[in-house]
Amino acid sequence: MHHLFGNMVKLENIAKKPEFVLIGIVCLFLLVGASPISADTRIVDFQTALTLADSVNPEIRSGLSRIRESQERKKQVSSNLLPQLSASASYARLGDVPPGKKYLLGNSNDDFYADITAKQLVFSGGKYRYQISASDTLTRAEEQKLSQTRRNIRLAVARAYFEAVRTKFAIGIQSDLIQRMQAQLNIAELLFDGGKISSLDVVRLRTQVLAAQGQLSALGSQVKTRQYQLAQTIGVSDTVTVADSALPGNLKNVPIDFAGLEKELGQSPEMQAAQAAYQKALLDKKVAEADYLPTASINAGYNFEGGSTQGNLITDHPNWIAGASVSVPIYRGGGIRAQAAQAQERILQAGNVVMQTNVSLIARLRSAIESINDKKEKIGIAKLTLESADETVRTAELRYGTGKLSAFELIDAQSVYARSQQDFFNARVDYCIALEELAVICPSVLNTKETGE
Repeated sequence: MHHLFGNMVKLENIAKKPEFVLIGIVCLFLLVGASPISADTRIVDFQTALTLADSVNPEIRSGLSRIRESQERKKQVSSNLLPQLSASASYARLGDVPPGKKYLLGNSNDDFYADITAKQLVFSGGKYRYQISASDTLTRAEEQKLSQTRRNIRLAVARAYFEAVRTKFAIGIQSDLIQRMQAQLNIAELLFDGGKISSLDVVRLRTQVLAAQGQLSALGSQVKTRQYQLAQTIGVSDTVTVADSALPGNLKNVPIDFAGLEKELGQSPEMQAAQAAYQKALLDKKVAEADYLPTASINAGYNFEGGSTQGNLITDHPNWIAGASVSVPIYRGGGIRAQAAQAQERILQAGNVVMQTNVSLIARLRSAIESINDKKEKIGIAKLTLESADETVRTAELRYGTGKLSAFELIDAQSVYARSQQDFFNARVDYCIALEELAVICPSVLNTKETGE
């Protein structure tokens, strides 16, 4: 029993060592990674995420539905200009035949009536034609709104995707930092066994390794949160996993013609939608004023009335009618005038929206340009910092191995290097997001070709 419990205590002490804790965490990640991915998991790259969002996102599908609704509304309005044809029929069984029926049809208890009527609108002051034009304008406005929705969703997907990539990259950096610290911890234990350093250095390095492992676990949870957010932005309920933690190309050197971007603002969906709303307001006023004018139409119809006695048809009375009708508004209590005045106010409101949209787009463009320039500078600074930190940590690890550097200095050099790696990657991620923010206003920046170093 003593030997049994003694061996168990030894195993417990061995298991508490940081290197075995690290091995356990690595094995756990390997087991999780080796487990089969569920059927509800999607692994997507950036372009796949954008394509998926464009096909399944509820906002985009709602926008398409509104366009179809507007097109059907035009058909409904256009039907007023086409001939209107209607038919009716009725049958009644009479108890006592009225005297009038006896005179016309004889002694009959059956009475039936049928007619067919046609009507064609000739003139309505242009009201329905203006409504058709307004429907076309509304459809264009909805198309522009959908285009803007697609741009906004692309930006939302880009932000969520790159944030997930940023966190996934941070896990790699943290894992590399732990490996470096573990290697130095092994060296420190050998130096301690040789009497070259104190136990304090070993404790410090061991504590730092454990703290780094805790941060790695927190980053793992953060990756899952980012992936859930990406799935929500795309518009799916599945688990979405980013394909990798790399960014495409040399983003620092994407050439952008800032001088020509302001010319593109006039073609932006926001401006086009505002202008379409203004045009619709003008047409709505014409529709309202059309009620001042007369309405003319031509009518034609055919009908007959008959009855039967003892199941036999005894007579029928066919008849037809043709004519024209004109309706002229004389007095409606000022309703038409108030309707036209409301339409005029909507014109003023729509004009103000066009002006405000132009001001807003210019301000957003200038802000996006400043953001792009700032992110470019940060990429250059972060790259130089990373190169310096890389050289520093190499030197620090060599000096610590010969006992010429304290554990504090080594830990600081390794932490600075890991932070510099993350800062350089973050700067590039921030540039990608800034580029997408600019593309919401001017998508032509996404069509530019990258240059070399």
